[in-house]
Amino acid sequence: MSDDSFGTTEPSKHEDAFDVGIWNGKPPRWFLFVLAVICIPWLLGVSLMLLFHKNYLPSHVWLEAIEPFATILGATVALTFFVLVFIGMRVQKHQTGKSRNDFVVAGILIVSLLAGYFPTADLLNRGIPGLVALAFGDRVEHQFVISGMENDPERWKYRSGCRRKIEFLETPFPAQLCGVPPEFYDEFDPGMPVIFAGRGTWMGLFVEDFQKP
Repeated sequence: MSDDSFGTTEPSKHEDAFDVGIWNGKPPRWFLFVLAVICIPWLLGVSLMLLFHKNYLPSHVWLEAIEPFATILGATVALTFFVLVFIGMRVQKHQTGKSRNDFVVAGILIVSLLAGYFPTADLLNRGIPGLVALAFGDRVEHQFVISGMENDPERWKYRSGCRRKIEFLETPFPAQLCGVPPEFYDEFDPGMPVIFAGRGTWMGLFVEDFQKP
């Protein structure tokens, strides 16, 4: 038997078409187009999440109405991120000849799903109604029921974050308030209904004051 059949084999036509034909030295136009389209809602979601995450509270009615659309948009962006990251790692492997550890690859792909989903879903859950409240809002009131509270000074001693956090029941999206003033926070207890008032619309409000029903 000849030894010619052993040793390094040439890449298959399928591998060559995927790794070289589609990506010949630079990203193809379709890749850049998809990336641009997907990044627009994602970047908006990230920006508004950072802007509104501490004091804007979406209403129950809005969250229940928008939940299917937020889930679909978030899942679409997340899956697109997953595919683009997967293709990018395949191309990098072909160009460098180095492969990543399977656990590292799995971790990167999971992070791409989470990083794509939450900011994009938040754009519909909280970002857009927050912008509407800023532009056209008036003083409104919405009632919520507190589900949990967290205030750990040591945890946030050396970094910024969600201090004096309050979470609420019966919301498909994890609605919460961060940075609640101490005089407000000390008045609350888990399970207590509370009416928040502030600038907003039927979709939610920027919390400025509260009262017990």
